[in-house]
Amino acid sequence: MDVEETRIMTPADLAEAELGQPIHCLELIDGLSVGRRYLIHRSGASIGRVPPADIVLAEPGVSRFHCRLTVQGDDLIVEDLQSTNGTFIDETRIFEPTVVPVGSVLRVGRQFLKRIDDAAAAPVVTPDIFLSYSRDDQATARIFAEALAAEGFSVWWDVALRAGQAYDEVTEAALRSARAVVVLWSKRSVASRWVRSEATLGDRQGSLLPVMIEACERPVMFELTQTAELSHWRGQPDDAAWRAFVEDVRKRFERGDSGAESAR
Repeated sequence: MDVEETRIMTPADLAEAELGQPIHCLELIDGLSVGRRYLIHRSGASIGRVPPADIVLAEPGVSRFHCRLTVQGDDLIVEDLQSTNGTFIDETRIFEPTVVPVGSVLRVGRQFLKRIDDAAAAPVVTPDIFLSYSRDDQATARIFAEALAAEGFSVWWDVALRAGQAYDEVTEAALRSARAVVVLWSKRSVASRWVRSEATLGDRQGSLLPVMIEACERPVMFELTQTAELSHWRGQPDDAAWRAFVEDVRKRFERGDSGAESAR
């Protein structure tokens, strides 16, 4: 897959996505993960170095709470949050809420995000992998998402708060169409009705690939499902258990492709 197809879903894709409202899109053109797209909707999004920022750009030049993106009418507005190194639009530092025009470049630290035409911002709904996890495990989920993308897989994962929000069409479409549903089991995710529901659907579709990211008691119905043990893993690409898991994913896809060919 091309790196530019890897996208992270922010609050942009949730409550109003199915209503056909405009979605604003920022594409990382220079920085940590070139080609990644961030979709911004009416609820807006925050940018910072660490969670709970909606868009996490983990480099030293980015402040913990660097800037905030809001939507006013059809405009995308950025406001600096008294960051150390400032927020820039096309190399001009901003000191008050400012419109981000289509085609302009937003600089946050050493990360350069270009606002692209809203028509190009349609969310990915046919990923290789749907990543299911607890919001509290977002930092670990990010490691998995980026490592799987580095292996050549397209990965769908949302970084939006789910509390109080409807299970929207975008999420369900990605879940149902994914070739594999990778569930990250932890003490927090086993208590999440969202993660349990996603795991149940993945199991029903025959696409479930569960992973243990810490010692915990899995839901009873998944105790007999083969589960990768990666509680020790912190992103090392040459780790033996990680390599075995990636190989399992590839084999699953190969079996699926072979079955599809046979059915034709």
